[in-house]
Amino acid sequence: MTYLALYIAGQIHLLDRKCYLWKWFVTSIPIFFSVFVALSRISDKRHHPSDVVAGSLIGMVVSIMVYYFYFPSLKSPNCDMPYQDRKGTSKKEISNNNCGPQRPQHPQYQYF
Repeated sequence: MTYLALYIAGQIHLLDRKCYLWKWFVTSIPIFFSVFVALSRISDKRHHPSDVVAGSLIGMVVSIMVYYFYFPSLKSPNCDMPYQDRKGTSKKEISNNNCGPQRPQHPQYQYF
């Protein structure tokens, strides 16, 4: 849910110096939901509190890393747009026509 909260914050430009209360509220809904689920797991005696805390921390760290791999900082004016090309390859190189090993083209072989 951290990734979803960061995504929503980027799409509505949370840190654009025109910060309204509704932006903070909308961004915090996924976090409140995940805290509610974590607390319900503990109160139902389904998980140990340390397991829930460790899983929550791992999930938050991984989602923050993945978000900032694909999107710029929330303070950026372009925070709602993902980076265009992460690997530096063009669209032509990514097509399915040239992936995998190429079969030799011999006239005596006929492939169906």
